[in-house]
Amino acid sequence: MEFTIVRENNKEYGVVPVCEEQKDFTEKMILENRVPGLLPVKLREFNGEASYYYETTGCRAFAKMFQNDNDVMEVKDVEMLCESIIRVTESVREYMLDIDDILLDSDTLFFNTEKDRYEFVYIPGRFKSEENRGSFRLGLRAVWEKVLKKINKNADKEFIMKLYDIYQKMSVDNFNPENIFDLKTEGESAQKEVVVFEKPKLPEDDIFEELYDEKKIDEIIEEEKKTIPKKKKYAYIGGAAAAVAAVFFAVL
Repeated sequence: MEFTIVRENNKEYGVVPVCEEQKDFTEKMILENRVPGLLPVKLREFNGEASYYYETTGCRAFAKMFQNDNDVMEVKDVEMLCESIIRVTESVREYMLDIDDILLDSDTLFFNTEKDRYEFVYIPGRFKSEENRGSFRLGLRAVWEKVLKKINKNADKEFIMKLYDIYQKMSVDNFNPENIFDLKTEGESAQKEVVVFEKPKLPEDDIFEELYDEKKIDEIIEEEKKTIPKKKKYAYIGGAAAAVAAVFFAVL
C-alpha cells in the first residue's frame, strides 16, 4: 500500500489513500480517539478522493535512524522499541482493533523524538486483504533483522542472546508480542524454555568482523527463510540465527 510523505507549511504527514472496500468501524475509532502507540490521523478528501493523513511532524522513520554503516543501536534504543511494541499491542486489544491493520516496516515505524517512543501507522480494514493477514508479524521480523545487524557488539552478552531468542519466537504460531518483548521480566527462567545453541565450525580468526558483516547476516537470514514450508508462512526458523549468536558468545 502506498505511503507517501508530504509537507505542508511546518507540518509533515504520511499519506495513505483510503480503500473504500476495506473500511470498517475501526476508522471511526482511530479518528475520534488518540490511541496510545498509533500516529495521530485525520481523514481528508480532495476532488472526491479520500486519504488518511498521519501526523509525522517531529518523528523520524526507523529506516533513517540507523541507515549509515557506523550507526549502532544501544541497549536503551532496543528497550524503547520493545516498550513501544508492547504499548501498541495493548492498545490494539483495548480498542478492539486488528493488529494486522498496522502497516509495519522500517519506513512506516516512526520514532517520536519529543516523547521518546515509537509510533505506528494504523490503516482501518487493511487486514481484510488476504495478503495482509499475518503482516504485523512479518513486519516485526523484518524490523528485528535490522536490530540484530545494528545492535552494539559491546552490549551485554545476555542481552544480545535475548534479542536472538526474540527473533526465534517471532516464528511460532502462539506468537505474543506482549510477552516476548518484555526485556525486563524477572524470574522467568523457571517457565522459560531452555534453548541450546550449537557452536558452528567457523574460523577463529576475524570472527567478530565476519559476525557483524551485514552481507554475512543477510546470507544467514535468507538461508533461514528458505526453510519455511510453503504452506506455513510462520514455521520455526531459528536455527541459523541461533548459531550466529552462539559464535558471538563463544569468542567473547
